[in-house]
Amino acid sequence: MRWPSGRRWAVAEPFRDLAFSRDEALRHLPYALRGFDLAGGGTWPVTASRADGGRIVIDAAALPPRRLSALICLPRCRVSFAFSGLSQADQELFLANFDRAFQRGGG
Repeated sequence: MRWPSGRRWAVAEPFRDLAFSRDEALRHLPYALRGFDLAGGGTWPVTASRADGGRIVIDAAALPPRRLSALICLPRCRVSFAFSGLSQADQELFLANFDRAFQRGGG
């Protein structure tokens, strides 16, 4: 990931390993960005900002698919985050919202 120069960025850990392709993750991303304005043309990396100046840069890299059986294969991508101007509590709140937005049900 390339970050804008001249700024201090804090990288949140852990990253997220999603059972989504990069394209699927990009389509679901607006649900995770409540309270943030999405900038850019809808490609990776994605930059989102808040009115108070907080920013997040989110990038995704394709991973090998997860094979569950001979018939079931799930796409995967690794999503990483860089925060600027957000407190630790704001970062944790964002990541909790992100996890809920990308949660898949089953049963």
